[in-house]
Amino acid sequence: MFDYVIKNGTIIDGISNISYIADIGIIGNKISAIGTISKNAKKIIDATNLIVSPGFIDVHTHCDFTFKQNFKKN
Repeated sequence: MFDYVIKNGTIIDGISNISYIADIGIIGNKISAIGTISKNAKKIIDATNLIVSPGFIDVHTHCDFTFKQNFKKN
């Protein structure tokens, strides 16, 4: 049994530029299955006409701060 099943979402996975409609089964805090899921779940989320994608992290920054290292001279 899944903790959550997200049904019929348009998945954009960041790997390719092709989206597809599928279900996502989640156990705990991990995705356990992607595809057509008919198993029971504690909670079912209907994502019809919605986009489902992973949490993308953008580490790009415009910080002007520089790191200085102190080296001892011999």
